[in-house]
Amino acid sequence: MDLSKAACISIQKRGFYPGAEKLYCAYCSSEKEHQKRYLLHLLLRENSWNRLPWLIRLYNEDLPEQEKQMIKGGIGCRFMYARVSEMQKEEICKALKEKAGKLPKGMEEEICYDMKFV
Repeated sequence: MDLSKAACISIQKRGFYPGAEKLYCAYCSSEKEHQKRYLLHLLLRENSWNRLPWLIRLYNEDLPEQEKQMIKGGIGCRFMYARVSEMQKEEICKALKEKAGKLPKGMEEEICYDMKFV
């Protein structure tokens, strides 16, 4: 997916949500930093529980500080009055297992605790 600034702005203005998994895959396959930045902005606009497993997978201590903070903020911001399907919960648990020990201290426990109530 080749994404320009104009395309990103147009997607945001029109209220189009391409889907968290598609944006994650595009982010991972992109080689250009500015495209990654736009894709991350779009990913952060997705539903909090839909984007969560993909943000968990993206989190990496080697990321630039600004991106790392954006991802941490997106992971930490979860809508607690949403209904989360069992399939979504499984995907989140799978992502947590993949990143076991690589997330900031307490983040994994907070996510698991919150999943009990949605």
